[in-house]
Amino acid sequence: MDSYDFSHLKEYKLCKIVYDNETKLKLDDKTILYTNNREDFKNFFIIKAFKEEDYEVKQLTIPDIQSLEYNSVYFKQDSETFLFIIVNDTIAKSYTTIEERFEDYNFNIKSNYLDCYENPIEVDKIIQSSTAHFNRAKVVLKHHFFYNSKTEHEIEWHLVNWLRLFSKNPEDSRILLEVIAAHQTINPDFLEPFFNETERLINQSNNILFTIKKLADFNGLYRSLGLYPNGRIIIDNLSLFKTKILNIPDEELNNKSLIILSEIGISGNQMINGLSFYFNRQSQNTENINLNKDWENYFDFNTDELDILRNKISKFKQISILSIAYTDKFKAELIKYIQGNINKNINITFFPAKNNLEHIKCILPNNPYFNSEKNMRFVEIIKDIDKLSRIFNFTREIKLKYEEKLESDSEKNLVVRLNSIPKKACMIFRLEPKNNTKPLFNRINE
Repeated sequence: MDSYDFSHLKEYKLCKIVYDNETKLKLDDKTILYTNNREDFKNFFIIKAFKEEDYEVKQLTIPDIQSLEYNSVYFKQDSETFLFIIVNDTIAKSYTTIEERFEDYNFNIKSNYLDCYENPIEVDKIIQSSTAHFNRAKVVLKHHFFYNSKTEHEIEWHLVNWLRLFSKNPEDSRILLEVIAAHQTINPDFLEPFFNETERLINQSNNILFTIKKLADFNGLYRSLGLYPNGRIIIDNLSLFKTKILNIPDEELNNKSLIILSEIGISGNQMINGLSFYFNRQSQNTENINLNKDWENYFDFNTDELDILRNKISKFKQISILSIAYTDKFKAELIKYIQGNINKNINITFFPAKNNLEHIKCILPNNPYFNSEKNMRFVEIIKDIDKLSRIFNFTREIKLKYEEKLESDSEKNLVVRLNSIPKKACMIFRLEPKNNTKPLFNRINE
Protein backbone atom coordinates (compact mmCIF):
# COMPACT_ATOMS: atom_id res chain seq x y z
CA MET A 1 0.00 0.00 0.00
CA ASP A 2 1.79 3.10 -1.23
CA SER A 3 -0.87 5.76 -0.77
CA TYR A 4 -4.08 6.38 1.14
CA ASP A 5 -7.20 8.48 0.67
CA PHE A 6 -7.61 10.51 3.89
CA SER A 7 -11.15 11.59 3.01
CA HIS A 8 -12.37 8.50 4.86
CA LEU A 9 -10.79 9.38 8.24
CA LYS A 10 -14.21 9.83 9.85
CA GLU A 11 -14.74 6.08 9.42
CA TYR A 12 -11.97 5.32 11.93
CA LYS A 13 -12.81 4.60 15.56
CA LEU A 14 -10.63 5.00 18.63
CA CYS A 15 -9.53 1.58 19.89
CA LYS A 16 -7.29 -0.15 22.39
CA ILE A 17 -4.69 -2.64 21.14
CA VAL A 18 -3.16 -5.40 23.26
CA TYR A 19 -0.63 -7.99 22.05
CA ASP A 20 -0.91 -10.88 24.46
CA ASN A 21 2.22 -13.02 24.93
CA GLU A 22 3.10 -12.61 21.26
CA THR A 23 0.30 -15.00 20.30
CA LYS A 24 -2.90 -12.93 20.25
CA LEU A 25 -3.58 -9.48 18.87
CA LYS A 26 -6.64 -8.06 20.67
CA LEU A 27 -8.66 -5.02 19.66
CA ASP A 28 -11.02 -3.65 22.34
CA ASP A 29 -10.86 -7.04 24.14
CA LYS A 30 -11.74 -8.92 20.97
CA THR A 31 -9.06 -11.16 19.44
CA ILE A 32 -8.57 -10.33 15.77
CA LEU A 33 -5.46 -12.47 15.12
CA TYR A 34 -3.72 -15.54 16.52
CA THR A 35 -0.11 -15.48 15.40
CA ASN A 36 3.50 -16.27 16.05
CA ASN A 37 4.51 -15.61 12.50
CA ARG A 38 5.52 -12.26 11.02
CA GLU A 39 3.86 -13.26 7.75
CA ASP A 40 0.49 -13.21 9.49
CA PHE A 41 0.69 -9.40 9.55
CA LYS A 42 0.66 -9.05 5.78
CA ASN A 43 -2.84 -7.51 5.80
CA PHE A 44 -2.13 -5.16 8.74
CA PHE A 45 -0.95 -1.63 8.00
CA ILE A 46 0.09 1.37 10.10
CA ILE A 47 -0.51 4.88 8.85
CA LYS A 48 1.66 7.48 10.53
CA ALA A 49 0.34 10.91 9.66
CA PHE A 50 2.56 13.96 10.11
CA LYS A 51 0.97 16.64 7.92
CA GLU A 52 -1.75 16.55 5.30
CA GLU A 53 0.76 15.67 2.53
CA ASP A 54 3.30 13.98 4.79
CA TYR A 55 2.44 10.50 5.97
CA GLU A 56 3.85 7.01 5.96
CA VAL A 57 2.04 3.73 5.26
CA LYS A 58 3.85 0.56 6.24
CA GLN A 59 3.11 -3.07 6.94
CA LEU A 60 2.76 -3.89 10.61
CA THR A 61 5.65 -5.76 12.28
CA ILE A 62 5.91 -7.23 15.77
CA PRO A 63 8.17 -4.37 17.00
CA ASP A 64 5.42 -1.93 15.91
CA ILE A 65 2.97 -3.51 18.34
CA GLN A 66 4.36 -1.51 21.26
CA SER A 67 3.58 1.70 19.41
CA LEU A 68 -0.01 0.55 19.07
CA GLU A 69 -0.30 -0.45 22.72
CA TYR A 70 1.00 2.79 24.22
CA ASN A 71 -0.41 5.44 21.89
CA SER A 72 -3.83 6.64 20.79
CA VAL A 73 -4.81 4.42 17.86
CA TYR A 74 -7.72 4.70 15.41
CA PHE A 75 -8.79 1.55 13.58
CA LYS A 76 -10.70 0.57 10.47
CA GLN A 77 -11.18 -2.76 8.72
CA ASP A 78 -11.42 -2.51 4.94
CA SER A 79 -12.37 -5.91 3.53
CA GLU A 80 -9.43 -8.17 4.48
CA THR A 81 -7.18 -5.24 5.32
CA PHE A 82 -6.70 -3.86 8.86
CA LEU A 83 -5.67 -0.20 9.03
CA PHE A 84 -4.32 1.61 12.11
CA ILE A 85 -3.55 5.31 12.48
CA ILE A 86 -1.25 6.33 15.33
CA VAL A 87 -2.15 9.80 16.60
CA ASN A 88 -0.43 12.08 19.09
CA ASP A 89 -2.27 11.84 22.46
CA THR A 90 -2.93 15.57 22.62
CA ILE A 91 -4.43 15.57 19.14
CA ALA A 92 -6.47 12.45 19.95
CA LYS A 93 -7.96 14.05 23.07
CA SER A 94 -8.75 17.23 21.14
CA TYR A 95 -10.41 15.20 18.40
CA THR A 96 -12.51 13.27 20.95
CA THR A 97 -13.61 16.53 22.58
CA ILE A 98 -14.57 18.01 19.21
CA GLU A 99 -16.56 14.87 18.38
CA GLU A 100 -18.45 15.08 21.69
CA ARG A 101 -19.15 18.78 21.26
CA PHE A 102 -20.29 18.20 17.69
CA GLU A 103 -22.75 15.53 18.87
CA ASP A 104 -24.04 17.91 21.55
CA TYR A 105 -24.36 20.67 18.96
CA ASN A 106 -26.36 18.46 16.59
CA PHE A 107 -28.66 17.45 19.43
CA ASN A 108 -29.14 21.00 20.63
CA ILE A 109 -29.64 22.51 17.18
CA LYS A 110 -32.65 20.22 16.73
CA SER A 111 -34.01 21.42 20.07
CA ASN A 112 -33.02 25.06 19.50
CA TYR A 113 -30.76 25.01 22.59
CA LEU A 114 -27.91 27.05 21.17
CA ASP A 115 -27.33 29.80 23.71
CA CYS A 116 -24.40 27.85 25.11
CA TYR A 117 -22.66 27.91 21.72
CA GLU A 118 -22.46 31.67 21.43
CA ASN A 119 -18.96 33.09 21.03
CA PRO A 120 -17.42 33.16 24.55
CA ILE A 121 -14.79 35.80 23.74
CA GLU A 122 -16.65 38.63 25.50
CA VAL A 123 -17.14 36.50 28.63
CA ASP A 124 -13.44 35.62 28.60
CA LYS A 125 -12.58 39.34 28.38
CA ILE A 126 -14.76 39.98 31.44
CA ILE A 127 -12.98 37.20 33.34
CA GLN A 128 -9.58 38.65 32.41
CA SER A 129 -10.65 42.11 33.58
CA SER A 130 -12.06 40.77 36.86
CA THR A 131 -9.00 38.96 38.21
CA ALA A 132 -9.75 39.62 41.89
CA HIS A 133 -13.33 38.32 41.64
CA PHE A 134 -12.25 35.35 39.53
CA ASN A 135 -9.53 34.34 42.01
CA ARG A 136 -11.91 34.70 44.95
CA ALA A 137 -14.56 32.65 43.10
CA LYS A 138 -11.98 29.89 42.59
CA VAL A 139 -11.35 29.82 46.35
CA VAL A 140 -15.11 29.50 46.93
CA LEU A 141 -15.24 26.49 44.60
CA LYS A 142 -12.06 24.99 46.07
CA HIS A 143 -13.61 24.96 49.54
CA HIS A 144 -16.94 23.74 48.17
CA PHE A 145 -15.35 20.79 46.33
CA PHE A 146 -12.98 19.95 49.22
CA TYR A 147 -14.32 16.37 49.43
CA ASN A 148 -13.80 15.86 45.70
CA SER A 149 -10.11 16.83 45.65
CA LYS A 150 -10.49 18.78 42.40
CA THR A 151 -7.29 20.28 41.02
CA GLU A 152 -6.97 24.04 40.59
CA HIS A 153 -7.11 23.54 36.82
CA GLU A 154 -10.35 21.53 37.08
CA ILE A 155 -11.90 24.17 39.33
CA GLU A 156 -10.87 26.98 36.98
CA TRP A 157 -12.36 25.27 33.93
CA HIS A 158 -15.53 24.40 35.82
CA LEU A 159 -16.00 28.07 36.66
CA VAL A 160 -15.10 29.34 33.15
CA ASN A 161 -17.38 26.87 31.39
CA TRP A 162 -20.28 27.79 33.68
CA LEU A 163 -19.81 31.53 33.09
CA ARG A 164 -19.63 30.91 29.34
CA LEU A 165 -23.23 29.70 29.48
CA PHE A 166 -24.09 33.42 29.47
CA SER A 167 -22.11 34.29 26.33
CA LYS A 168 -25.21 35.72 24.66
CA ASN A 169 -25.46 38.27 27.50
CA PRO A 170 -21.83 38.64 28.65
CA GLU A 171 -22.59 41.40 31.18
CA ASP A 172 -24.72 38.86 33.07
CA SER A 173 -21.57 36.79 33.57
CA ARG A 174 -19.87 39.77 35.23
CA ILE A 175 -22.64 40.13 37.83
CA LEU A 176 -22.80 36.37 38.39
CA LEU A 177 -19.02 36.16 38.86
CA GLU A 178 -19.20 38.86 41.53
CA VAL A 179 -22.03 37.03 43.31
CA ILE A 180 -20.07 33.76 43.25
CA ALA A 181 -16.99 35.53 44.63
CA ALA A 182 -19.06 37.05 47.44
CA HIS A 183 -20.06 33.63 48.83
CA GLN A 184 -18.81 32.78 52.31
CA THR A 185 -17.36 29.31 52.83
CA ILE A 186 -16.56 26.68 55.40
CA ASN A 187 -12.79 26.84 55.21
CA PRO A 188 -11.35 23.30 55.42
CA ASP A 189 -8.87 24.73 57.94
CA PHE A 190 -11.80 25.00 60.37
CA LEU A 191 -12.25 21.21 60.46
CA GLU A 192 -9.28 19.99 62.50
CA PRO A 193 -9.79 22.39 65.47
CA PHE A 194 -13.49 21.39 65.57
CA PHE A 195 -12.69 17.66 65.54
CA ASN A 196 -9.96 18.03 68.16
CA GLU A 197 -12.19 20.01 70.51
CA THR A 198 -15.06 17.54 70.09
CA GLU A 199 -12.79 14.59 70.87
CA ARG A 200 -11.36 16.40 73.88
CA LEU A 201 -14.86 16.93 75.30
CA ILE A 202 -15.86 13.31 74.62
CA ASN A 203 -13.01 12.18 76.85
CA GLN A 204 -14.44 14.15 79.78
CA SER A 205 -17.07 12.11 81.63
CA ASN A 206 -19.15 15.14 82.61
CA ASN A 207 -20.17 15.92 79.02
CA ILE A 208 -23.11 14.59 76.99
CA LEU A 209 -22.99 15.03 73.22
CA PHE A 210 -26.12 16.00 71.29
CA THR A 211 -27.12 16.95 67.74
CA ILE A 212 -30.46 18.55 66.89
CA LYS A 213 -31.09 15.93 64.20
CA LYS A 214 -30.18 12.28 64.10
CA LEU A 215 -27.12 11.64 61.97
CA ALA A 216 -29.16 9.13 59.98
CA ASP A 217 -30.28 11.96 57.66
CA PHE A 218 -26.66 12.16 56.37
CA ASN A 219 -26.46 15.87 57.06
CA GLY A 220 -23.39 18.06 56.67
CA LEU A 221 -22.08 17.25 60.15
CA TYR A 222 -22.23 13.53 59.43
CA ARG A 223 -20.37 13.98 56.13
CA SER A 224 -17.71 16.09 57.85
CA LEU A 225 -17.21 13.48 60.57
CA GLY A 226 -16.57 10.96 57.81
CA LEU A 227 -13.37 12.92 56.97
CA TYR A 228 -11.98 12.58 60.48
CA PRO A 229 -9.95 9.49 61.45
CA ASN A 230 -11.79 9.21 64.78
CA GLY A 231 -15.12 10.35 63.38
CA ARG A 232 -16.66 6.95 64.11
CA ILE A 233 -16.00 7.45 67.84
CA ILE A 234 -17.90 10.75 67.77
CA ILE A 235 -20.77 9.25 65.74
CA ASP A 236 -21.08 6.29 68.14
CA ASN A 237 -21.09 8.65 71.12
CA LEU A 238 -23.85 10.79 69.56
CA SER A 239 -26.00 7.70 68.96
CA LEU A 240 -26.14 7.13 72.74
CA PHE A 241 -27.69 10.54 73.48
CA LYS A 242 -31.27 9.41 74.07
CA THR A 243 -30.27 6.58 76.40
CA LYS A 244 -27.90 8.81 78.36
CA ILE A 245 -30.23 11.78 78.75
CA LEU A 246 -33.19 9.72 79.91
CA ASN A 247 -31.22 7.72 82.48
CA ILE A 248 -28.83 10.20 84.03
CA PRO A 249 -29.72 10.85 87.73
CA ASP A 250 -31.03 14.36 88.38
CA GLU A 251 -28.51 14.96 91.17
CA GLU A 252 -25.66 14.67 88.66
CA LEU A 253 -27.02 17.24 86.22
CA ASN A 254 -25.61 20.37 87.87
CA ASN A 255 -22.14 18.98 87.22
CA LYS A 256 -22.85 18.04 83.60
CA SER A 257 -22.55 19.97 80.35
CA LEU A 258 -24.63 19.47 77.22
CA ILE A 259 -22.48 19.67 74.10
CA ILE A 260 -24.47 20.50 70.93
CA LEU A 261 -22.63 19.84 67.67
CA SER A 262 -23.48 21.49 64.35
CA GLU A 263 -21.82 21.88 60.97
CA ILE A 264 -22.73 25.51 60.32
CA GLY A 265 -24.86 28.20 61.97
CA ILE A 266 -26.04 31.14 59.88
CA SER A 267 -29.22 32.78 61.21
CA GLY A 268 -29.82 30.32 64.06
CA ASN A 269 -33.26 29.40 62.71
CA GLN A 270 -32.47 25.76 61.99
CA MET A 271 -31.15 25.00 65.48
CA ILE A 272 -33.91 27.03 67.15
CA ASN A 273 -36.55 25.15 65.10
CA GLY A 274 -35.01 21.90 66.30
CA LEU A 275 -34.94 22.95 69.96
CA SER A 276 -38.54 24.18 69.60
CA PHE A 277 -39.46 20.76 68.24
CA TYR A 278 -38.41 19.27 71.56
CA PHE A 279 -39.52 22.09 73.88
CA ASN A 280 -42.73 23.42 72.29
CA ARG A 281 -44.85 20.35 71.58
CA GLN A 282 -46.60 17.67 73.57
CA SER A 283 -45.73 14.55 71.54
CA GLN A 284 -44.67 13.52 68.08
CA ASN A 285 -48.28 12.69 67.16
CA THR A 286 -49.81 15.98 68.31
CA GLU A 287 -51.92 17.31 65.43
CA ASN A 288 -52.41 20.88 66.61
CA ILE A 289 -48.69 21.71 66.53
CA ASN A 290 -47.12 22.99 63.33
CA LEU A 291 -44.31 20.47 63.13
CA ASN A 292 -41.14 21.20 61.23
CA LYS A 293 -41.26 19.40 57.88
CA ASP A 294 -38.00 17.65 58.82
CA TRP A 295 -39.51 16.20 62.02
CA GLU A 296 -38.76 12.64 60.98
CA ASN A 297 -35.03 13.40 61.31
CA TYR A 298 -35.31 14.44 64.96
CA PHE A 299 -34.92 12.07 67.90
CA ASP A 300 -38.06 10.13 68.81
CA PHE A 301 -39.47 11.02 72.24
CA ASN A 302 -42.97 10.15 73.44
CA THR A 303 -44.90 12.52 75.74
CA ASP A 304 -43.40 11.17 78.99
CA GLU A 305 -39.90 11.14 77.55
CA LEU A 306 -40.29 14.75 76.35
CA ASP A 307 -41.09 15.84 79.91
CA ILE A 308 -37.96 14.06 81.17
CA LEU A 309 -35.84 15.57 78.37
CA ARG A 310 -36.97 19.15 79.07
CA ASN A 311 -36.52 18.79 82.81
CA LYS A 312 -33.01 17.40 82.50
CA ILE A 313 -31.74 19.83 79.86
CA SER A 314 -32.93 22.79 81.93
CA LYS A 315 -30.81 21.54 84.86
CA PHE A 316 -27.48 21.31 83.04
CA LYS A 317 -24.89 23.69 84.43
CA GLN A 318 -23.72 24.56 80.93
CA ILE A 319 -24.64 24.25 77.26
CA SER A 320 -21.73 24.38 74.82
CA ILE A 321 -22.45 24.79 71.11
CA LEU A 322 -19.65 23.56 68.84
CA SER A 323 -19.82 24.51 65.14
CA ILE A 324 -17.36 24.17 62.31
CA ALA A 325 -18.46 27.67 61.28
CA TYR A 326 -21.02 30.13 62.63
CA THR A 327 -22.06 33.78 62.45
CA ASP A 328 -22.47 36.53 65.01
CA LYS A 329 -26.25 36.40 64.53
CA PHE A 330 -26.36 32.63 65.14
CA LYS A 331 -24.63 33.16 68.49
CA ALA A 332 -26.91 36.02 69.57
CA GLU A 333 -30.13 34.22 68.55
CA LEU A 334 -29.18 30.97 70.34
CA ILE A 335 -28.33 32.77 73.57
CA LYS A 336 -31.67 34.61 73.37
CA TYR A 337 -33.66 31.41 72.74
CA ILE A 338 -31.96 29.23 75.36
CA GLN A 339 -32.18 31.84 78.10
CA GLY A 340 -35.80 32.63 77.19
CA ASN A 341 -37.09 29.06 76.79
CA ILE A 342 -34.82 26.65 78.65
CA ASN A 343 -33.06 28.31 81.58
CA LYS A 344 -32.24 32.00 81.91
CA ASN A 345 -29.37 31.24 84.30
CA ILE A 346 -27.65 28.52 82.28
CA ASN A 347 -24.09 29.22 81.14
CA ILE A 348 -23.76 29.18 77.31
CA THR A 349 -20.44 28.84 75.50
CA PHE A 350 -19.49 28.58 71.82
CA PHE A 351 -16.64 27.01 69.89
CA PRO A 352 -14.74 28.57 68.34
CA ALA A 353 -14.95 31.34 70.93
CA LYS A 354 -15.36 33.99 68.22
CA ASN A 355 -17.59 33.58 65.18
CA ASN A 356 -15.66 32.81 61.96
CA LEU A 357 -18.43 34.05 59.61
CA GLU A 358 -20.15 37.46 59.48
CA HIS A 359 -23.90 37.26 59.01
CA ILE A 360 -24.10 40.49 57.01
CA LYS A 361 -21.82 38.94 54.35
CA CYS A 362 -23.86 35.73 54.22
CA ILE A 363 -27.08 37.28 52.94
CA LEU A 364 -28.21 39.20 49.88
CA PRO A 365 -29.17 42.04 49.73
CA ASN A 366 -27.25 42.87 52.94
CA ASN A 367 -23.79 41.89 51.67
CA PRO A 368 -21.60 45.05 51.74
CA TYR A 369 -19.86 44.05 48.49
CA PHE A 370 -23.11 44.72 46.61
CA ASN A 371 -24.70 48.08 46.07
CA SER A 372 -28.41 48.28 45.31
CA GLU A 373 -27.80 48.58 41.55
CA LYS A 374 -25.80 45.33 41.37
CA ASN A 375 -28.29 43.55 43.57
CA MET A 376 -31.14 44.69 41.28
CA ARG A 377 -29.24 43.39 38.24
CA PHE A 378 -28.73 40.03 39.89
CA VAL A 379 -32.43 39.81 40.78
CA GLU A 380 -33.31 40.65 37.15
CA ILE A 381 -31.06 37.81 35.94
CA ILE A 382 -32.50 35.15 38.24
CA LYS A 383 -36.09 36.26 37.57
CA ASP A 384 -35.79 36.09 33.78
CA ILE A 385 -37.01 32.50 33.52
CA ASP A 386 -37.56 32.75 29.75
CA LYS A 387 -33.88 33.51 29.23
CA LEU A 388 -32.72 30.95 31.81
CA SER A 389 -34.89 28.25 30.27
CA ARG A 390 -32.82 28.54 27.09
CA ILE A 391 -29.68 27.77 29.10
CA PHE A 392 -30.87 25.38 31.82
CA ASN A 393 -33.15 22.35 31.95
CA PHE A 394 -36.51 23.59 33.22
CA THR A 395 -38.97 20.76 33.59
CA ARG A 396 -42.42 21.76 34.76
CA GLU A 397 -41.55 20.60 38.28
CA ILE A 398 -38.25 22.49 38.40
CA LYS A 399 -39.86 25.64 37.03
CA LEU A 400 -42.58 25.57 39.69
CA LYS A 401 -40.02 25.00 42.44
CA TYR A 402 -37.81 27.78 41.07
CA GLU A 403 -40.72 30.25 40.93
CA GLU A 404 -41.77 29.27 44.45
CA LYS A 405 -38.27 29.96 45.79
CA LEU A 406 -38.18 33.34 44.03
CA GLU A 407 -41.38 34.28 45.82
CA SER A 408 -40.54 32.87 49.26
CA ASP A 409 -36.84 33.73 49.60
CA SER A 410 -36.65 37.50 49.87
CA GLU A 411 -33.15 37.02 51.27
CA LYS A 412 -30.66 34.96 49.26
CA ASN A 413 -28.17 32.84 51.15
CA LEU A 414 -24.54 33.44 50.14
CA VAL A 415 -22.97 30.50 51.98
CA VAL A 416 -21.25 27.49 50.47
CA ARG A 417 -20.90 24.33 52.53
CA LEU A 418 -18.53 21.43 51.94
CA ASN A 419 -19.90 19.73 48.82
CA SER A 420 -23.35 21.23 49.31
CA ILE A 421 -25.22 24.51 49.77
CA PRO A 422 -27.95 25.56 52.21
CA LYS A 423 -31.62 25.32 51.28
CA LYS A 424 -31.95 29.09 50.82
CA ALA A 425 -28.97 29.38 48.49
CA CYS A 426 -29.55 30.95 45.08
CA MET A 427 -31.08 28.19 42.98
CA ILE A 428 -29.53 29.39 39.71
CA PHE A 429 -26.18 27.98 40.83
CA ARG A 430 -27.51 24.44 41.09
CA LEU A 431 -29.60 24.33 37.92
CA GLU A 432 -28.53 21.75 35.34
CA PRO A 433 -27.33 23.32 32.05
CA LYS A 434 -28.59 21.95 28.74
CA ASN A 435 -25.11 21.60 27.22
CA ASN A 436 -23.93 18.93 29.70
CA THR A 437 -21.92 21.42 31.76
CA LYS A 438 -22.24 20.59 35.47
CA PRO A 439 -24.21 22.87 37.85
CA LEU A 440 -21.87 25.36 39.52
CA PHE A 441 -22.54 24.08 43.06
CA ASN A 442 -23.52 20.68 44.43
CA ARG A 443 -26.65 20.38 46.52
CA ILE A 444 -27.14 17.26 48.66
CA ASN A 445 -30.72 16.72 49.78
CA GLU A 446 -30.86 15.81 53.46
